[in-house]
Amino acid sequence: MRRAGKSSHKLRTGVVATVMACLVIGIVTLGSAERVSDSHGPTASQLEAALAVRGVPRPTGTPPRAHALALTAMGHPVGNEALALTELYLAARFGRETLGSDERREFTRRVRALRAQRAPNERAAA
Repeated sequence: MRRAGKSSHKLRTGVVATVMACLVIGIVTLGSAERVSDSHGPTASQLEAALAVRGVPRPTGTPPRAHALALTAMGHPVGNEALALTELYLAARFGRETLGSDERREFTRRVRALRAQRAPNERAAA
């Protein structure tokens, strides 16, 4: 019976060690993800929310750039700006470009303007 006790103790120790390792990896990963988004500035969620308010949310599974290209190809009023902002976001997010604080503020200003932009038929109704 002693063997069974030692075996289950080793198993419990192994499980606890594995769980602890997973927690540490998760915490480190989440921490670094927050630092990356903070250092790059623009966030996809800002742009996604603006597009949703404009009535053109990005469908799940559609890459951001493909969605913006489709809006542009359809001639949607927000298409060109959505594409420009998406390109800027992707360049900053994946490291081809580092945005300074002025550029991050300008991105945020443009996203807010996109969100508030009214289509010609909306302006006529107002």
